[in-house]
Amino acid sequence: ERLRGARALKGTARETREKAEAETSGRPAGKESGTKPTGQEPPPPEKPPLQAAAKAGSEKPGAKPPGAKKPAGGPPPAKTAKGKSEAALEAKPPGEKVVAKPAKTEPERPAVEKPPAQKRSEKNPPAEGTARSRPAPAALPDLSRLEEEVKRHPAEPGPVYELVSEYFRRGDYKEARAVLSVLADAKPREAHAEFLLAKASFFLRDYRTALEKLRALSKPGAEPPAGRDAGLKISLYTALCLVRLKQTASASTFLDYVVNNSTPEQLSRIVSEEGLTDYWRTIRVPVRK
Repeated sequence: ERLRGARALKGTARETREKAEAETSGRPAGKESGTKPTGQEPPPPEKPPLQAAAKAGSEKPGAKPPGAKKPAGGPPPAKTAKGKSEAALEAKPPGEKVVAKPAKTEPERPAVEKPPAQKRSEKNPPAEGTARSRPAPAALPDLSRLEEEVKRHPAEPGPVYELVSEYFRRGDYKEARAVLSVLADAKPREAHAEFLLAKASFFLRDYRTALEKLRALSKPGAEPPAGRDAGLKISLYTALCLVRLKQTASASTFLDYVVNNSTPEQLSRIVSEEGLTDYWRTIRVPVRK
């Protein structure tokens, strides 16, 4: 009886102490760590050893046992775009707001307006050395205009020579000879007209007429035709006419004069300017003395 009374007093004192602690801490009585309130369901009975061993064998390797607590600290903090953890952002004094920094964006570049294309004009010429700065080819003369002018002034050497030059360029030697004949009749002392007549007759394969005109220009005291290298041109055409007329011995004399009184560059230029390249290839050039 004394033992039961002592236990009853001890239990009463413990309940009184728990109530006092509950009032001070705000916890209900019986919530003390390591103790359970009265009236709580008793723990489930332990399983037999055989059942516990079978359950342990069915569990997957590495799986956590039921009721196992997660390690303190929780999952690793997530990383932000800049590499800083969210925990670092949250670890700030209480009451301070966490403001997420906006991602940096490149500033927009202002649009560059292209200057308007400038029109080519006399005030804005193209730069020198460019393809556009090259001089444009000279416009061809108006043939009808030249012919009208020669009809009004058939004895004027200037318009006639301009028209004859255009006829030669086009290969119209017949019309050129007709116009030159009118000028030569009006002005018999016009030596350049006689030379152009001989040239037109040569290309028309009238070698005898051409040779007569050339010999008249080669006489002593005759007025030489105008133009550069006039004497060399007369001798060259004379030699070619003689070659065509099968008078090779006489042709050699004029060929010697041409070769010995000109440089190779000068002779090549004359042959090219006069359009005699094909004729020059058909004859044998004598050796320079």
